[in-house]
Amino acid sequence: MLKYIHVKNLEKFHPGYKDRTLTWAKINFNMVQGDPDCELITNETDWGRLIKFILLELQAKKPIPLDEGYLKKKNFNPKNRPISKTLQVLHNFIDIVTEDGTPVTEEKKSCVLYKRRKDIDSNSVTENKKKKEEPKTLYLDFVYLSKNEFEKLCEKFGEVITNDWIGTLNEGIGSKGYKYDSHYHTILAWHRKKEREEEEEKKEGKKRYDEE
Repeated sequence: MLKYIHVKNLEKFHPGYKDRTLTWAKINFNMVQGDPDCELITNETDWGRLIKFILLELQAKKPIPLDEGYLKKKNFNPKNRPISKTLQVLHNFIDIVTEDGTPVTEEKKSCVLYKRRKDIDSNSVTENKKKKEEPKTLYLDFVYLSKNEFEKLCEKFGEVITNDWIGTLNEGIGSKGYKYDSHYHTILAWHRKKEREEEEEKKEGKKRYDEE
């Protein structure tokens, strides 16, 4: 059965898009400024594909087919970047659904992506074999970092701050069920967001001081 790609919250930012012919698309600034999920999209191809998914669904007025032939016609090149990799990275922004829009469960979704991988991602198996991941160490209850990742965080922030972020991430995963592909990049993204917030607070404080 053919499955489809649906962008989450599309109706929220484009009310009634299924009954309208739009000449533009709206992208929330939060998607590129400070959203930890977005900051984890480190591959430019995945960013471009997310925007393309938005445009294609708005134009079609319905979810787009997860189909090799269709995607190639829309100039997606799975040889440059496997589609399955993009779908994994964009899991917080898209759903895999049936023709009537019913979300595919996680178990069925994995099965669908596996079955279609041979056609859509012909080079993914070879790529995965070439890229052997460094073993991860469990920190506290839920946080996994490789030895190299932990050392880089300590070099950048110091061991105390690194352990604080590991604790924060561990609490988030344990209490709220957060799921992230890379705990290392999640910590980096959260730290950058905190730095921006602190900088904004300083600017606001200085502005109020100057006005007094």
